[in-house]
Amino acid sequence: MTILITGASGFLGSNIYQNLQYQNQHKLFGTYFQNEQDNLFYCDLTNINQVFRLCNAINPTIIIHCAGIATPSHPKKENLRDFLDNHILSTTNLLECNKDIKFIYISSINIYGSTYPIQRTTSLYGACKASCEELCRTYSQLNSLNINILRPCAIVGEKTTHGLLHDMKKKINNNIPYVEALGSSPGSAKPYVHIDDVVSCINKCINNEYDIETLDVFPKDYLNVKQIIEIIMLKTNIKKEIIWLGEKSTYKGDNKLINTSQYITGLEVDLKYKTSLEAIQNAI
Repeated sequence: MTILITGASGFLGSNIYQNLQYQNQHKLFGTYFQNEQDNLFYCDLTNINQVFRLCNAINPTIIIHCAGIATPSHPKKENLRDFLDNHILSTTNLLECNKDIKFIYISSINIYGSTYPIQRTTSLYGACKASCEELCRTYSQLNSLNINILRPCAIVGEKTTHGLLHDMKKKINNNIPYVEALGSSPGSAKPYVHIDDVVSCINKCINNEYDIETLDVFPKDYLNVKQIIEIIMLKTNIKKEIIWLGEKSTYKGDNKLINTSQYITGLEVDLKYKTSLEAIQNAI
């Protein structure tokens, strides 16, 4: 099979690319936008002509769409159009330019907001992800696409490039004698999934091992900010005071609690690291 991975220079995309490359079973192509790499193609996915030329040249049988601004924080007004285009227009262009293929879209737990399993987004990021899910379902009919939609929570791993775990590891390992944290103690709480579990789930989608379209890729528990900091300190044997910056420091659209422990939806996938604690401990 010929597989195109968008955002293949990012944390998730690069892990998928490396895993599939190791298997040596598929013809692989990947795109980058800002982080140039020799084995990847530059493509502005918001430009439909560039997308068409790329897909026409590669003729993929599977697209794994990972590209997108990976933060739930609200964009500044001057960046609003770019934020929307980065998610919605890029996804639309990929769907429009392909027919009769498998399309794996990486959505997010943020489509639920704080009301899992009811979908009630509280951030523009979550709303964009929810909109892209509907675009995928629409184009599955328009262009005969075989769709899989994955909803991971915060993804962690040893080479995490962004997010709470990445930021706190840097703060704990610097020379400042304290750690600043957003909000009030104990901070917001959400589940965490290990990168290996997300890659495994994508492999199963490639091999058509799921008979449902949409998959929740997260454990049935959660950790708060204070717990994450304490786990890192324990693993690194570094002890620092935590300075809480207050509620005004949190970003617009932040979910104080994403509680996935109370319901069984039938969309869950089996995980190697079955708890957020296991995922975090194996990512430090």
